Amino acid sequence: MLRKGDDAMYIQQESSSKPRRSILIIVILLLCSGTYLQYVTTKKANLFSFEPVIPSLTKISDISNTTLPTPLENEMPPACQRADFRWLASDRSYWDGWVSKSFFMRKDGRFTRKNVQIGQGESVCVAVLLGPIPAVSSIKHMPHYAPSDTIIMTATSESTGAAIPIRLAQHDKQSNVYYASVKFAQHGIWTLDTSVEYRSYFWEQPGIHHYRPNRFTSRNSLTVYKKPNGKSPFVEQPAEVCDLTEAFALKDSAWIRKEGLQETEGHVRFEGARSVFVPSCQLSFDPSCFQSRLTLHIWGDHHLKRNLQHLIGDRPSTEDMCNPEQQPSYDIDAPLVHDMTEIHFGEIDTDIVDHHQRWKLDMQGISRRLPKADVVILGVGNLDMMNMRQHPNEFAKLFMSFLDYTVHDVYPNQRIIVKTTQYFAGHARALNYGRSEAYANIIRSAIASLSEQDKQRVILWDTHQLGYKENTCGDDSLLSHSHVVDIENAILSHLFI
Repeated sequence: MLRKGDDAMYIQQESSSKPRRSILIIVILLLCSGTYLQYVTTKKANLFSFEPVIPSLTKISDISNTTLPTPLENEMPPACQRADFRWLASDRSYWDGWVSKSFFMRKDGRFTRKNVQIGQGESVCVAVLLGPIPAVSSIKHMPHYAPSDTIIMTATSESTGAAIPIRLAQHDKQSNVYYASVKFAQHGIWTLDTSVEYRSYFWEQPGIHHYRPNRFTSRNSLTVYKKPNGKSPFVEQPAEVCDLTEAFALKDSAWIRKEGLQETEGHVRFEGARSVFVPSCQLSFDPSCFQSRLTLHIWGDHHLKRNLQHLIGDRPSTEDMCNPEQQPSYDIDAPLVHDMTEIHFGEIDTDIVDHHQRWKLDMQGISRRLPKADVVILGVGNLDMMNMRQHPNEFAKLFMSFLDYTVHDVYPNQRIIVKTTQYFAGHARALNYGRSEAYANIIRSAIASLSEQDKQRVILWDTHQLGYKENTCGDDSLLSHSHVVDIENAILSHLFI
C-alpha cells in the first residue's frame, strides 16, 4: 500500500528514466544499423575469423566437388614400338581370330612364329591376341581402372625355376590385343603361361558372372643366352638403384625356386613362400629410417598391421606364416617404440565407402590428442575390394575424398605414405585379379592426380607390384605369405626421406 507522497515519488522516478530509455533505444538502433551495414558490405565467409576444431558433418560428408582420379595412361614401350598389332589382329594367315594365343615378338618388335633368342639383360615384347567375346555386354562410358579383360601372364623357365609376373597393357585401338615389354636378367628357356579370367569388364561385378578362366601356353619360346664373356652368374647384382616412390619400380623382378638357387654372396636374400625374390634393381632394408627421433601415425587395416608387427619384431612363428589370428590389438594412445621411433597405430576395420565420415572424424579428433606426427602411413581399400556390391568407381570417388581430407585437414604438413591394396589372383566372392588390379590402380591414380605441391609429401607405397600367385595364402585369402611382408617393409624403409 502506497503511503501519502509515494505516488508523487514514483511519478518523478518514471519521468527521469524516460531520457535514459530513449538513449538506450538509440544506441541499440545504431548498433543494429552498423551490423547490417557490415553484413551487406562484407562477404559472409569473412564475418568470422575462426575455424572450428572439428569441421561440420556437412563438410565431412560433402563429396559433390570430388572428382574421380584420372586413370593411369599406358605408353608403348620401346621393345613393342615396331609391332604392327592392328595388322597382326586382322591378318588371318597368322591367326584365325578365334583361339586366344600368346607369343614372344622378335627382338626388333616384329611378329614371328619361330622361337626367339636374346642376350641376358635385354628386353623383348610379348603379346596376347584374344578371341571373340563370349557374351555381349553393355559397357558404360565411365572411367575404368583396369583393362576390360582380366589376363594373368607369367614368364616361366622350367630349366631354372624362375618366374616373372607380367603386367599387360591393352592396345588403345585394337582392344583384343595386349602387350608388355619384359627385361630378362636370368638366362634360360622361357615360355608364357597365360590365364584369361574375365572379359568385357565382367570382373567389376563378379557376383553376376561365372568364373571360367581360359588358360594356355605361348606358341613360341624365348631363349636367353648368357652374356658374351661367359662368366655371367645366374643372378647378378643389378646396377640400377630403385626409385621406390614410383609405381611399378620393381617391374621385371623375378621369383626363383629356392631349390634351384644357390647362395649368392653379397646379395640381400628376400624369400617368398617357395621362391626367392630377385629384384630388377638394387633393394635392401634401410634400418636408418627408424634411427632418428620420429613420431609415426599409422592408420589402416589388418594387412597394414602385419607390416607393423614385422617392423617391431612381433612376427608370427614359421608354422603360421598365413595365420591372421595371431595379430595382437594395439592401443593408439600407447605408442610402440622401434629404435628411436614412436608408433601410434589406429586400426581402420571397416570399408571406406560406407564409413568415410566416421574415419574422417576419428582421424581428426584422435590425431589432435596424440603427439604431432612426423610421418603418416595409410593403408585402406582391401575391405572395400571385398564388398561384392561395391563398384570400383565408388571406391575411387570416396578414396579421393578421404585422401584429400587426410592431406589437407588432418595432416596438412606431414609426409604421408599411402599403401596400395593387396594382390589377388583367382576367384572368391568379390575377389578376382581384375578388381585387385583396379583398386591398386585407383590408389596409384589418386596420388598421381594430386597437385605438384602435395605430391612432394604424399608418397606411394606400391606393394601390389610384388603380387605372385604362389605367395598368396590360399584361393580365398587376400593375405600374402609372411615373407612377402618383409619385402614390403624393405620398400617402406626407403620412403621416409
